Amino acid sequence: MTSFSSSISDIYDIKSLNNYDIQRANDNPPEASLASRGAYEYSNQVVNPFRFARSCWRVIQDLSRTEDFIILQATFAQSRWLSWLAKWDQVTQQLSSDVRIKHALETRPRLGWIDLTRLAELPPGSLGKTLAEHMTQKELNPNIVAPLPAVDAASFVMAHFVETHDIWHVVTGYGSDKLGEISLFAFYAAQFQTAPHIILGLGVMLLNTIFFQPSNFRQRLDAFQLGWRTGMSANSLFGYDWAQQWSRPLPEIRKNLCLPEHPTVVGEGIQTAARATL
Repeated sequence: MTSFSSSISDIYDIKSLNNYDIQRANDNPPEASLASRGAYEYSNQVVNPFRFARSCWRVIQDLSRTEDFIILQATFAQSRWLSWLAKWDQVTQQLSSDVRIKHALETRPRLGWIDLTRLAELPPGSLGKTLAEHMTQKELNPNIVAPLPAVDAASFVMAHFVETHDIWHVVTGYGSDKLGEISLFAFYAAQFQTAPHIILGLGVMLLNTIFFQPSNFRQRLDAFQLGWRTGMSANSLFGYDWAQQWSRPLPEIRKNLCLPEHPTVVGEGIQTAARATL
């Protein structure tokens, strides 16, 4: 195990995404090769020594701070100390007990650049078109940060979690509002019960509710229970080559994953024109 001082320096050997120290993804050659159709807005690395702690605090205050979630995810993925804390090797070993996921850990399918314009041209009700409509309606950028490196199975686990997050929103039907994020994180928790980073995320959500949203406790509890129950009954969503599923009908994908064809949601859900065709 590394010393405390070297661990701290390792945590902060990452480039920050704030307005003062943004590094564009074009300046990061190892990841730029994954951007086949454009440039990612931000690098996947952070260097400011206070950004990790500040991002933790900001997320505790507001669960919808996407940029700070990105910083936390990038740090957990690339810091040796935090990777040890997250026990990626242990999580990977547990996932590999599933034959399909073991194959995914060996082949490591990457999502690559998401072209919303081309996805929007797919048939109504397809995964790709539904994602494009949802992201456009919510003014979300699926290519905001360069893909995390996946040099081995353990690093692929975190990279896959990060780059497929929005797809899980669409497949489960949970929206990108705070209640939708809670439902999806509960879904994560049900499917990866022993993953330390999931447990940490649940702690962050609990602190946010206690200190900043206590009046919404019941509604948030409903959102959590919904995600947990659905995650427990569904097949694992991890490891699919989602880039090969864009044109498939969303109801078909949900059926194959043992998910409700018309999901029950707490909050706004996936509000898209494609939803009306399902």
